[in-house]
Formats: sequence, C-alpha cells, structure tokens
Amino acid sequence: EYRQAHRINAPMDTGYGKPAWRKGPDCRAQPSPQQQLQGDVLNVLCQKLGDAKFLVFGSGRDSPFWKESNPVGTTHFLEHHEDWIGLQPEAVRALTTKVAYTSKLSEAMPRIGDVDMLSQFYKDQIPQ
Repeated sequence: EYRQAHRINAPMDTGYGKPAWRKGPDCRAQPSPQQQLQGDVLNVLCQKLGDAKFLVFGSGRDSPFWKESNPVGTTHFLEHHEDWIGLQPEAVRALTTKVAYTSKLSEAMPRIGDVDMLSQFYKDQIPQ
C-alpha cells in the first residue's frame, strides 16, 4: 500500500527569507528551499520514509528530495504535465508515470470515496 504526499498551497518560505524547515534526525535528504511542504509536517513524513512504498501525486522541485528520502523503499511519481517531467533529473523521470486524470480538482473531495473511479484509474494508469 502506498503512502500519499499531499501538495499544499503554502508559502514557499516563511516571509523572513528562510525556509521553515529544520533538518531533523529523520530526514535523509536536504529539501529544496523552494519546495512547498516545510516544517514539522515534513519532519513527520520523513519519519515514515526510508523503506516505504511511497506514491507522490505530481512532480516538482521537491521530487529529488522525496526519492532521496526513501532510499531503500519504492518511490513513484504520477504527473500529468509533460513539462514538469522533463524538468526532473533522470533518476526521478525513471520513476515517473505520465497520467491523465479522469476528474477535476474541484470534484476530487466529493469523489474521494468513488471506488469505481479510483479502481479504474489504478487499473488503467498505475504501473504494476
């Protein structure tokens, strides 16, 4: 079973010129100062990684960090923007699958329990 990283609409820094992240003992990689997920939430996620099966929806500046933070686990990225895939280092591109989402973001939460839709997406687009 995969653990999911959620993208959040958070500021990219604290507003004081420094990222809100502090390296804790559980983080195995150095995050990009431009990545959105920072602070205590990042440190909690780091505690769960290392040897996990980790599925990340979307790729971005933080993709190398997620890969490096799960060194003996399985990390896989799903991305629907070809441009973002192309911006990634080869090691991340090799772990990325281009997908075509079947719903819109505005529909996502009301359909989060739609087993038929999620099963079809998994069957058709997630590599086995």
